[in-house]
Amino acid sequence: MRRFLSQLFGIGPTRVESFSSFALKTNPLAPVHQPEKRTFCLKKELGEMFSIEQPAKWLGHPLSPSSSFHKNPRYISEHFLAAEPDRYLYSLDQGAIFGDHGLVYHPESRTLIKESVKDWFLSMNKLPILRAPRLSSPEKLPGIAFSAVTLGGGGYYHFLLESLPRAIFFGKHLSTVDYLLVNGPCTDWKLRWWKHLGVKPDTIRWISGSSHFSFDQLIFTSHLVTDCQPNPWL
Repeated sequence: MRRFLSQLFGIGPTRVESFSSFALKTNPLAPVHQPEKRTFCLKKELGEMFSIEQPAKWLGHPLSPSSSFHKNPRYISEHFLAAEPDRYLYSLDQGAIFGDHGLVYHPESRTLIKESVKDWFLSMNKLPILRAPRLSSPEKLPGIAFSAVTLGGGGYYHFLLESLPRAIFFGKHLSTVDYLLVNGPCTDWKLRWWKHLGVKPDTIRWISGSSHFSFDQLIFTSHLVTDCQPNPWL
């Protein structure tokens, strides 16, 4: 019911779509001359194969056999071959971001971009943002923003494993954006890391669970690493 009400009366996203599918939507009958857009894939790197030699451990100890998910083992207990995910850098024209999970969506079409979605337990079609008829309008900020926001990015582990690699993947253009979006709260150790990468502190926007912004151009990445699975790229 809430999702139906959101579709009728809300302004937030109502569906989930992959970036490639969303970006390729064009009118085949349209003339060549069209307004220029900033929606495209800026960069792509193919993930490589690697070997996991030891079973997963928790704080240095083997995981209990009872660590399961839907009655299946959560982690593989023996050596196996795996692959890094392919890595993408995306640009979304008039894009918006909501919350400290870094959910990216297109307000005009009310489309949530699949590659920005990550949740510990909920499937994509059950995200609260899809059932939020009272979601307020995003605060509009002019210019270019880059999002390093990720699920759990407020803590050191996910900041180091996911947020910083996103910035490094973005590369030398990080210093040219108007806003760097980062999981809050603001801490000295986070500021030191960003200063080390040449980021000016006054460009940082600290993102909380209720943060809601839109930009002329929003740049973000796909998930660069597999959940709880460090790889040689890091």
